[in-house]
Amino acid sequence: MSAVNWGEVLYATRRDRGANAAERLLEVGAQLPIEIEPADKEAAKVAAEFKAQFQLPYVDCFAASAAKRHKATVVTADSDFAALERHLPILFLQGLRG
Repeated sequence: MSAVNWGEVLYATRRDRGANAAERLLEVGAQLPIEIEPADKEAAKVAAEFKAQFQLPYVDCFAASAAKRHKATVVTADSDFAALERHLPILFLQGLRG
């Protein structure tokens, strides 16, 4: 997971559920088998290519960048990723987005 996306998850948790929930997410997240990768030049380059081609929100482009570079599947509840279905494997989670 890109550090940019991890930051977005923390922000959204804090915004929607408060600071305590965000702190709890940090604790639980540390126990999960998720690697947080830095937003380095290569990640930003590939994200910029996705942004230019698909006009997705820039933070979403970092998720797409990580998936492309690691030959991984994007797991999301965000329908914006439908534009990428022909370019990346996408697993859409249902019922998680308001």
